[in-house]
Amino acid sequence: MKTLALIVFFTVAVSIAKAQGDYSESARYVPRDLSQLIPQKKGKKKQSPPPNVGVPGAPTVSSSISIPISVLDPKGVRIPNLKKEDFKVFIGDKEAEIKSFAWTTGPMNVVLLIDASPSAAHKPQEVQQITSLLVDQFVPEDKIMLAEFSDRLNVLTDFTTDRDVLRKAIGKFPAGDGTSLYDSVAKLFSDRILTANSNTVVVLVTDGVDTTSFKQDYAGSISAVEGSQMSVFPIYLDTLSANAQPAMPAPGSWQAVFANIPGVYVPQPRYQAQDMTKAYEVGQLYLSDLVFATGGTAFTVPGFRATPAEIAKHIHERYFITVQPSDSLVSELRYPVRVRVNIPNVAVIARGSYIAK
Repeated sequence: MKTLALIVFFTVAVSIAKAQGDYSESARYVPRDLSQLIPQKKGKKKQSPPPNVGVPGAPTVSSSISIPISVLDPKGVRIPNLKKEDFKVFIGDKEAEIKSFAWTTGPMNVVLLIDASPSAAHKPQEVQQITSLLVDQFVPEDKIMLAEFSDRLNVLTDFTTDRDVLRKAIGKFPAGDGTSLYDSVAKLFSDRILTANSNTVVVLVTDGVDTTSFKQDYAGSISAVEGSQMSVFPIYLDTLSANAQPAMPAPGSWQAVFANIPGVYVPQPRYQAQDMTKAYEVGQLYLSDLVFATGGTAFTVPGFRATPAEIAKHIHERYFITVQPSDSLVSELRYPVRVRVNIPNVAVIARGSYIAK
């Protein structure tokens, strides 16, 4: 079941385009119904409802939107040399005017956001190796920001081209307590890189599991990302088996009473497999939603489905289109985004939604 879930997740995350006669089209991002996915516990706030309707007198914005796009053939090979005339972009249900068009954009700003939570701490060498390989594979002109999170976001370096500074920081991931993935992603996009453009990407190395966020939930975190013009590229850490450790005895239970008595063996129950599997399924869906919402691509660890060099190349070798919506957009309203390419039976990977800012 676990293997099947991963195959389904990463097959869907590739965003295979819909063939529509003589053209192919990227998929819209539609927020999922979280009511059954994440049952609400007593005292917990409800999942943030996605913005979906404007209110009378709501402010509007008329700024342009930059959209990175990948076009892949059925074998997953990038298709270069397409022209501006091969593309159409729809914001909401209306075609937007293409103001600029380019294949790659030169140097990129790359945020490496690394999971340093207790669950990822079971694989510290693997996490450090992945990060080091990624740092070495981006071109020298790329500026890289290194950040990690556990119970909070911690920026280790600002954007820099100095690889020595980054390598030193990689060996200093502090072991944290808790996993505030939703809070950290929202804070990163809302505070640290709010004004960044589509030349900025976030590479997120994590298992996708959140345990301690209290400012943002699943839906609120995704919404924070949708308001940016950046793509997220998750690298999925499978830590499920490593984290199937004995559970702490419940306070007041006989296991807790006898746990500290010398010579008394107290069997430790393992975490319920069903609960852990559910948490990891939610984590995979969250990473999948990040991909669909922003137009990134997901990769797996161990054994990258693409090597770090190919990941860096994939991030660089994309089309970058800037469009001007035909009408002013209502601030804080979610708009579906579709990119159409005049080639049938290809995969078009682009952001699936945008929240006007």
